[in-house]
Amino acid sequence: MTIDIIARVIFSIRLHTQKTSNNMVNAFSRLLTDASEFSPTGHFLRAINPFRYYKRISDERSISFSHLKLTISIVDSQMEAYIKGKISSKSTAEKSWKSASQGDILDLALTDPEYGSEASTSELVDQLKTFFFAGHDTTASTITWSYYFLSHTPSALARLRAELDDVFGVDTLPADVARQLNADPKLHTKLEYTLSVIKESLRLEPPAAPAREAPANYAFRTSTGATIAPPKGVMVYTSAWLLHHNPRVWGEDANEFRPERFMPGSPIPWGYMPFSKRPRDCIGSTLAYLEAKIILALTARQFDFEPSVKFYRVLKGTVLHFAQ
Repeated sequence: MTIDIIARVIFSIRLHTQKTSNNMVNAFSRLLTDASEFSPTGHFLRAINPFRYYKRISDERSISFSHLKLTISIVDSQMEAYIKGKISSKSTAEKSWKSASQGDILDLALTDPEYGSEASTSELVDQLKTFFFAGHDTTASTITWSYYFLSHTPSALARLRAELDDVFGVDTLPADVARQLNADPKLHTKLEYTLSVIKESLRLEPPAAPAREAPANYAFRTSTGATIAPPKGVMVYTSAWLLHHNPRVWGEDANEFRPERFMPGSPIPWGYMPFSKRPRDCIGSTLAYLEAKIILALTARQFDFEPSVKFYRVLKGTVLHFAQ
């Protein structure tokens, strides 16, 4: 679902991946799987391996790496075709965008007076691949965790459904909700508790966390008072999960699902960072919130959810163990 949505947002195309197979989406899925499984030794062991550069040469000559490059070329060629199609009708795209009709991210990029004329096709492909991945995977994860937490918190699910009844009417079907949202695009702003459920799900299970390259003479102080000065160029990783579960930030109920934390009037701690922090926060955060709200509005009253696997978390090391 989220892949179909982001494809509409980026390219104004309908992939219909919930009903049919799509070559680009299949290749993209294989690419992510292959990239994550390419070296079974793991990132840490590769980093400390003194022969890692020779290992890379060996990997690049392997059959699996050849398949990986072929998969990348499928994704790139399809996205390049979308871009060239837009460029060939650039005047039409620009006219539709300026008339405030349905434009997309690619329209916006191509009609920008500075970026649109300077960006190469390969650069646009790289940018759109980032949008395509980040624009569907994290949103899908957030929606999934929202369903999970709601299924384990009946009082929160009841309150969310009551809010949907108040905003859209009792017993309204998804088609009725969609028509109301189309007629009044600002109607979703009334879904305050629904948004709070999404934010609390993002707090407990953030789908990503930022890493930044340390500049020269950079240092930071820990909670124990120690000062750490990483060398220039070192990547500093901030664990959103640990921040979001820290009792000193959220209180003793930091591990509990309590959407009321994010209702209007409740102060949000600075340690909340599912989309990082400005000035380099996620460009798609508003879209992600909007998308998740609409999906919950369309589905939360129609279905009951339960996890297909049972799990428990080992807090030290944050390792997930699954058992059927």
